[in-house]
Formats: sequence, structure tokens, C-alpha cells
Amino acid sequence: MTNDYLDLLAHFGIGGAHPGGFELSKQVFQKEHLDRDLHVLDIGCGTGQSSEYIRETFGCEVTGIDNHPLMIQKAKERKTDAIFLEGDVEHLPFKDESFQFVFTESTLSFTKIPQALKEINRVLTPTGTALFMEMTAEQSLSDTVKKQVKNLYHIQEIYSESQWKEEMEAAGFTNIKCLDIPSNLEESPISDMKMSPVIPESLYELWDEHVEFVEICKEHLGFRIYRCCKS
Repeated sequence: MTNDYLDLLAHFGIGGAHPGGFELSKQVFQKEHLDRDLHVLDIGCGTGQSSEYIRETFGCEVTGIDNHPLMIQKAKERKTDAIFLEGDVEHLPFKDESFQFVFTESTLSFTKIPQALKEINRVLTPTGTALFMEMTAEQSLSDTVKKQVKNLYHIQEIYSESQWKEEMEAAGFTNIKCLDIPSNLEESPISDMKMSPVIPESLYELWDEHVEFVEICKEHLGFRIYRCCKS
């Protein structure tokens, strides 16, 4: 199934499109004390910005996976030793317990969430850690807002914090916590872009629609960073 919003991100080649931006991601990764002995999986890696950062900063073995071929093409153009693969989070092409650290950045909402979480749990080592930076409903959403979100982003579910935690627990995760986000954090401007030479006009219009919608619904929709372990 095609997703115009993901096509937009791919054609514009936007790194760090998730809430909080790349600056938040860097702060989170620093606090995890990653080291070169870890094998890291970046699910929904996009153009590879976070994968490249982790590989170059901490020396970890890093694999990024995304189901959008243009994203992977642009990720492979980076001058990094991270590995980038085209694949589906709901059917990960990896053996059980292959990774010590797995993370997503605004990815799971675009999947069949229960299946995706089970697959992530499967490939995580028993002592591994998973971090999910995901869109979260701040309050009960009206049918109108739900329809707008689903039509714009082509997602099926908009979970509250408690619903996210329930799904993670059902998938086999334990010690599920929400990380504190610095109150003085300013979202970093988009500085990492690999624009395609030709971009359909409809994607420019969709970008304007996205920006307008985010401003209108900022009281209804937010995000959380969920940190959990494998049971």
C-alpha cells in the first residue's frame, strides 16, 4: 500500500522528521551509553541520519531497515559503514535475538503495531533495550481529528500512552517507562535533506497540509519516548 506522506519524506530526503527532531535523538542516544560491542537496529531508518550518527559516534555495528526503496537508496549514499536494507518491520529478515539495542523514530504508527512489536521483541537479545519514539494521543480524540490523522498519514491507530504500554506488554516487553524530555528542548531545524531532482507538485501541497495540521492539532497529538526491555 502506498503512503503519500512517506513518499513526501523520501522525495525530500528529510532526516530527523520525527517529533523532537535529531537533537532529541542525539540526547537520548548519549544517555544510553552505547558502545562498539553493541549491534544496533534502526527500524524505519529513512535516509539513515540516526544510523550514521550512532555508527560514527559510538562505533556500534548498525543496521538500518526501511520499506521505502527511495529511503534506502539515499541512506546508502551516506559515507558510513552502517548497513542499510530494504525490508518490512512486520517480517524482519533477521534471526532471533540478533540485536542488543533496537529503536524507532516515528515508525510504528505506520505499521500493524502488534505484529511489529512482536517482531522487534523476537530479534532483541534477552538483555537488550528497545526505544520507541512515537506519536501519542494527548487526550481522547474526536472522530473528526482521528479521520484527519488517518487520511493525512495513512495510519490505522492513534494510541494513548496507556494503550502503547499495553501493546508493548502484550508483545513481551517489560520495565516499560516513558523517558523525561528536557523542557527547554527546541526542535532542531531540518538541516539534513537529500532532495530528489524531480518532486511531484502534490507532495509540496501535502507538506503544507502537514505543517498546518500539526499546528492545529498540537494540543491533541504529542509524542513519547518509551524505553523497555525484553521479558
